[in-house]
Amino acid sequence: MIRGIYTSASGLMAQHMKQETIANNLANINTAGYKKDQSLLTSFPHMLLTTVSRDFGPAVHRGVGSINLGSLVEENAVIFTQGQVYETEKPLDFAVEGEGFFAVMTPEGIRYTRSGHFLRDSQGSLVTPQGYPVMGVRGPINIPGENVYVDSYGSIIHEGQFIDRMILAEFTNPETLRKQGGSFFEAVQQTETANTMGLNSRVHQGFLEGSNIDMVEEITQAITAFRIYEANQKALQAQDELLGKCVNEVGTLR
Repeated sequence: MIRGIYTSASGLMAQHMKQETIANNLANINTAGYKKDQSLLTSFPHMLLTTVSRDFGPAVHRGVGSINLGSLVEENAVIFTQGQVYETEKPLDFAVEGEGFFAVMTPEGIRYTRSGHFLRDSQGSLVTPQGYPVMGVRGPINIPGENVYVDSYGSIIHEGQFIDRMILAEFTNPETLRKQGGSFFEAVQQTETANTMGLNSRVHQGFLEGSNIDMVEEITQAITAFRIYEANQKALQAQDELLGKCVNEVGTLR
């Protein structure tokens, strides 16, 4: 009975965390380049149940079966599917079609993003809205003005002159990228860079990539998570009431 309470409680906690993930996804539905999170649930290790048999001899442990001790959120996996590309007609907005990521220099080092909403600062540097320089193959990208042409390979051209080429980093195992704030990702020790030239990617100037969140799907998952949460809550209450009766009524002398 006590074990059942813990099993129901673990289900409550797992669904609560799943609802938080869904809420965060919905909050970022209009964030350019945002990649949704998905909670991956797993079960606790199964516990073997045994019984002791003393049929006129030494005690023998016999297997009865196994019992599951509940569920938990193992991790929040990032889903890197392509978001919808929409036109903004702004010359410093860029969308990546394919597997590439823009490289940005932050105070903590190089970070990667799918959000191509860039600006030109007072020094002529191409920067993110946070003021972080966008990296090219020659270093931080500097442009003479907003009237530049960027081809599908990320090459920046001004008045027929090549200026730089955007880094479009592609990774063999993007699932190892660590998500950070501001739509940035950090490459960790396990992350393997396939190339930085965007061989499988194309850049679209004057466009942005929207989030890859399907509102209908997220709302459906939120309703399902709530129903499962509600079912676990009722099971927990029923077991608590049954335990109370066992303590207060079964052992009462009449």
